[in-house]
Amino acid sequence: MLAVDEISPPETSQSARRAALDIAVHRDFATIEETWRRFEAHAVMSPYQRFDFLHAWHHHLGRRRGIAPLVIEGRRGTETGFIWPMGISAHGPLRIGVWLGGPYTNYNMGLYDAALMPRLTREDITAILAEAAGAAGRIDAFALINQPEAWGGRTNPFLALPHQPSPSFAYSLTLDAGFEEILTRRRHARTRKKMRWQNRKLAEFGGYDSEQITDAAAAHRILDIFFEQKRARFAQLGITNSLDEPGAHAFFHDLIDRRARTGNPVLDLAVLRVAGKIRAIYGGGSANGRYSCYFNSIRMDDMARFSPGELLQNDVIKACCAQGLESFDLGIGEAQYKTAICENIDPLFDCFAPLTGAGRAFCAVEASAYRIKRSVKQNRRAWAIVKRLRQIRRAISAARAADLPPDSQPD
Repeated sequence: MLAVDEISPPETSQSARRAALDIAVHRDFATIEETWRRFEAHAVMSPYQRFDFLHAWHHHLGRRRGIAPLVIEGRRGTETGFIWPMGISAHGPLRIGVWLGGPYTNYNMGLYDAALMPRLTREDITAILAEAAGAAGRIDAFALINQPEAWGGRTNPFLALPHQPSPSFAYSLTLDAGFEEILTRRRHARTRKKMRWQNRKLAEFGGYDSEQITDAAAAHRILDIFFEQKRARFAQLGITNSLDEPGAHAFFHDLIDRRARTGNPVLDLAVLRVAGKIRAIYGGGSANGRYSCYFNSIRMDDMARFSPGELLQNDVIKACCAQGLESFDLGIGEAQYKTAICENIDPLFDCFAPLTGAGRAFCAVEASAYRIKRSVKQNRRAWAIVKRLRQIRRAISAARAADLPPDSQPD
């Protein structure tokens, strides 16, 4: 299906009449906070749509990017039927509607009453978006990327809009049995042999222990170690460290504080130690039966060859099973460690919906760019070339920093 299709402004205030909804457009978080917190307790949603996650993101990052809240609420009488956590992003003179969260959310979607989801039609959604654009003064287009086709076994209503596949897939695991049964199902004999080897080798250093961090002060210290580990890893891969963005560290530290204040699992940390040092870190959140991994890291030293991140991941999954969670995901992006444990490939899609002539031009360019990005990322040879170019760029940058010719650097 084509990803670009123009939204026409509603001729009257009959938006969403088919779904019998009243629409409220919130331009700040304060007017929707109480409703949002109450709704998220039972809504169909991912952990990324928690109020605390997106409010903290906007406070520390979204405002810096010039994104203004545009939270759309659909009500049936006094009951909330959905919340679409969107914002308005400035692209030059254009005003573009986007999902809140930017690159920090792996799954972009609304929060829904389960019974409403199959009732929302393409006509409903386009009418609601047009009404919200009118309430905002002007929106030239909506660019809604990385949306899951389904969540919790329910089809995403936005799939009814014109759309195209996102550049990457996401990966998840169904927790429908005990951990040992899942491990047997997903880990082949060769992998289980590797795990035994890992345990034997680490036993030579006193073995390893993992811990779910519950103390806020300890969590803050571990989060700083995570940033250090990630900085080293990004430098090794020749990738720009997105976590150096102003506000990024404060965002995650804020999530820890909100976790301590509310008790909501908006960010939980786990660590794996060997010989008294933290070798791997896992961070993620959960909501309504689903655990989403936000980030992970390992210490790049002589212990890295024993795959401490893989061992910690197993312990995190085991903890999810013990908590009675229904599913676990590792988010967007292709990686061997994801396909090794995750049995589900979650297709994602992008929608580009213009409302003005300038918005149509913007959407045409964006849709084309995302299609090209997908063609590269889903082509192993092309993606390998991209990763090699990143390594070359890293070598050149390191050589310049040392004031040495690139050829003098070790391969």
